[in-house]
Amino acid sequence: MISNRSQEIHDHVQRFFAGHKINERRWAESYVSDLYPDFSVLEIEPGPRSGNWNYVSSGTWKTAQEINVSYYTIERSVDGIRWATIGNDAATRHSSAESSYSFTDYKPVSTGLYRIVEHDVDDGIQYSNVIHSSCIAADVFSIFPNPVHENLFIDIVTNSESQALIKLFNSNGTLVKVQKATVLQGSKHLSVDVKLFAKGIYHLSVEWNNGQIQKTMQVVKQ
Repeated sequence: MISNRSQEIHDHVQRFFAGHKINERRWAESYVSDLYPDFSVLEIEPGPRSGNWNYVSSGTWKTAQEINVSYYTIERSVDGIRWATIGNDAATRHSSAESSYSFTDYKPVSTGLYRIVEHDVDDGIQYSNVIHSSCIAADVFSIFPNPVHENLFIDIVTNSESQALIKLFNSNGTLVKVQKATVLQGSKHLSVDVKLFAKGIYHLSVEWNNGQIQKTMQVVKQ
């Protein structure tokens, strides 16, 4: 069961991205889930508010007691060597009771490392264990309209920049059109002009990510 604070964050994201499909990623039972039971990544699929994939990292942590603690900072890294402060939270300073804190990263990186830094009033510093958050989604491919009259639009959502190779074959298997385009990280909208082609059945082939991903689809030209 997640905390009330984490539930508030999840509810806010769902309201903000109304109409989007939202997936939640959590750790299986391990030392990470024991230390940070509410840490999760919300994966927001493209929808009416945004045509891109969006991610929100959210987590809470607890302290059993606090003695001379001034504040906490949340740090993020992509390589475990260079760390950047992305948030902070004031401590209760002197408490023998359990205290709860939370932080939400609304712009997480694809593979992020997080840690919490405890700053004492006497300038002492202590670091928490490092936890890993993965925001990598599978590439997405779609075309419209189909049947098509003039322009066929291709939507590709990918995690890395690469060259896309678009091929169109007629019903006899003859290559009738070749087009190249640069696909940037995120969502890419491509257009293929087919208005001069004869009516009939065509086969579309699209490759990207150095040929590692290939999609084929039947297209009806009217």
